[in-house]
Amino acid sequence: MITIIILLILAGVMIATLTGENGIINKAEMAQIATDEEKIIEEIKLGYNGVKIYSNLKDWNKDTEATELEKELTNINKTDDISVYKENLKDGREVIIVEYVNKDKMYCIDENSAIHECEIEYFLGDIQQETLENGEYAIFTLFTTNSFIFCDDDTNYDLLPSTNKGEKIQKNMIWNVEIEDNKLLISTMSQGTKIYVERTRTFVGYGYKIGLSDTEFFWNYKWDSGAQNFRVDTKVVSKDYALRFYNSATGWITTSKGMGIVFINVDKEITIID
Repeated sequence: MITIIILLILAGVMIATLTGENGIINKAEMAQIATDEEKIIEEIKLGYNGVKIYSNLKDWNKDTEATELEKELTNINKTDDISVYKENLKDGREVIIVEYVNKDKMYCIDENSAIHECEIEYFLGDIQQETLENGEYAIFTLFTTNSFIFCDDDTNYDLLPSTNKGEKIQKNMIWNVEIEDNKLLISTMSQGTKIYVERTRTFVGYGYKIGLSDTEFFWNYKWDSGAQNFRVDTKVVSKDYALRFYNSATGWITTSKGMGIVFINVDKEITIID
C-alpha cells in the first residue's frame, strides 16, 4: 500500500515537472516561440538590408521601400502570406509595417531601422461627403433601423452597433478605394494579392451576388445630395444594378432597386509592444 502511495506521489511530481507552468513541455513551447520570433526578425533584417542599398535612388520613398521589402521577404520566406505597407504613428512618424498574415504577427520598422512587434487597432473616422478620394474606407448602409457594414468574409456583412466616430472595427471591414476615370475600384489584400469587389453572374432571385476576384472591376458612383450618401452601381445590359445590403440570407448583393452607401474614413492606432 505504501509503495502504491509513493508511486502515485512520484507520478504526480513527474506530471507537474512535464506539464506545469514551469514544466519541461511549457518551457520547450516557449523556447520554440522565441526561436520563431527570432527567425522572423532575422528575416526582416535580411530583407530590409537588401532594399536599403537602393534608398538613394531617385523617387525612392517609404511606399517604394515597402513594396520592395515585400518582394524580398516573399522571396526569402518562399510564401505569399506577407504584407508590407507604410503607416503613420500618432506622433506623425512614418513606419513600415510587416504583417505575417498566417502567423497573425505584425512588426514595424521605425526611422532608426529598429524592428518592433506591434499591433494595429482600427476605428471609424469621419464620414466622406460629396466626393471620394483614394484611400481606405469602411462601407456601410442603413437598413431599416440598423447599420450593416460590408466585410471580407463568408457572410460579407456584419451588424455595426454604431457608426459614430471612434467606434472600433475589425480589419476585414476595411476596403481600399481607388478612383479611375470617375469610376470606383474597391479592393482588399488577401495573402499578398489584391482582390477586387465585383458583381458576379450568379443571380439569387433579387439580384446578383457580390464576390471577390483578382480581376479589376469598375463601379459607377454618384453623390445623392438629398439622402447625403452615395449610390454605387454597375450596368447589366441596359439596367443599373446597385450595390446594397438586401437581407440576412443574401447579405450584400446588387439589385435594380438602389440603396444609399456611406463611406467612412478609417483611423488607425499603432501600438509598439516591445
